[in-house]
Amino acid sequence: MAFQFIDNSSIDGATRKRIRSHAALGKNAGKTLNRPSRKNAQRPRVMTATALVRVPKAVRDTYKSERNEPPVPELERQIDDGICFPVELAAESRQLARQVFHFLSGPRFAPELNNAVDCTGTTVSIWVQLMLVDEAYFHCALALSISALNKLLLVKKDSTSAMQHLSQTFHIISQRLSGNRAVSNETIAAVVGMAQYERHHGEHSRGLVHVRGLWRMVQLRGGIAQLAYEKPSLTQKIFRVDLEYALQLGTRPLFTSKDVEVGRERMYGPRDSFKRPKEAMNKDETSLLSRVGNPLWELLLEMRHAAFMVNESSANLRPKLNSFEFHDALIKFGYKILAINPLGGNELGSLEASLLHLGLAAFLMSFLRGLDRLVAETPLLSKLASIAGQTYEAQGSECQRLLLWFLLIGRSSIFRGNGNHWQVSQIRLIIQSLGLQTWDEVKDAVAIFPWVDCLHNEPSRYIWEMSQI
Repeated sequence: MAFQFIDNSSIDGATRKRIRSHAALGKNAGKTLNRPSRKNAQRPRVMTATALVRVPKAVRDTYKSERNEPPVPELERQIDDGICFPVELAAESRQLARQVFHFLSGPRFAPELNNAVDCTGTTVSIWVQLMLVDEAYFHCALALSISALNKLLLVKKDSTSAMQHLSQTFHIISQRLSGNRAVSNETIAAVVGMAQYERHHGEHSRGLVHVRGLWRMVQLRGGIAQLAYEKPSLTQKIFRVDLEYALQLGTRPLFTSKDVEVGRERMYGPRDSFKRPKEAMNKDETSLLSRVGNPLWELLLEMRHAAFMVNESSANLRPKLNSFEFHDALIKFGYKILAINPLGGNELGSLEASLLHLGLAAFLMSFLRGLDRLVAETPLLSKLASIAGQTYEAQGSECQRLLLWFLLIGRSSIFRGNGNHWQVSQIRLIIQSLGLQTWDEVKDAVAIFPWVDCLHNEPSRYIWEMSQI
């Protein structure tokens, strides 16, 4: 069967018009179509408060809300995935900046704490906020992150690039210090970043200049209580860097435990999520208290209760801990440790007190991770702990339990590497003396001391198993 088509060459005008009218009939017949203007489509897009926002704008709005600034419509420069930086970048630098942005956006706690600490309910990290709005901090963040990433990556980043970004930070900060932005939030944060950069490279004497500068800047802002009220996340970063330098140098922090407590009250009011309940003391605890003194014992109980909360959260027996409040509690514990005695300071009342003091510092260090989420090296603490662990002769079961806990906890933070023969020998002697046969019995023996299962079980059990060979 042959197909027959209409021959348009032989039809008249009336027929042609009827065919066209019929073809024009459809679902849009009689409707007025409003097509978008091509001219308007080429104009720069303006983000408004009611518009659908991308992640970078949400970050900036968070930053402005903390400063009590209303969000305003703003232009964004589109950079591939929408991340917008405060400086123009070449393609290679832009790729590095995006990598650093995502790196800083990740969690900073030990990976083992993922089930215990909740980072989703808090605001966007101040480091991420400032990287998108301030040029000085942007350069500082790149310098610091390149150093941290080079510990994690097989293919290292160019270290000269880090130095160039740090130089840019110095240049901008030097200009600001002579103007009206000398003690702005952005300038203070950049100085914190420079101090962390020097600490990361082991240049503590040079970095201490920045920490002292931070203390003076805080005073010019009206004191730590005022800054904590205006910018709590920045205050926490200042306390953290001050604490870490004191732990590295064996000095007292520039700020005090009272400053930390005042800052906490300005942030949270009277609420203290980590306040411990009253507990009855058993025989071993009473004996140890008489040897270490009340301030150190009270701190042990506080840190033990915090460890108990982490264990319950990790086992899904309670909600996850708020990451900001947990970090704040760790800083508070650190300041209390150094308020009792700075590392390398005068001897405490007894050898047991010195051992417990160093043990609590080692316990704390297992939580204070760097940008790379690794335990920072603390040569002074490691040296003091090694001397104490090798020379202390434990008399009585409670002192042997203290030494056993000290050696096991140290394995998670300050006793790393292959030089652990003396630790294995000490642990073997204590286990034999106390008659401990299994790992569960070892755990029960140190139950009166702070211990977090997900963080301390694996490295401690490894060295215990070595002592059984």
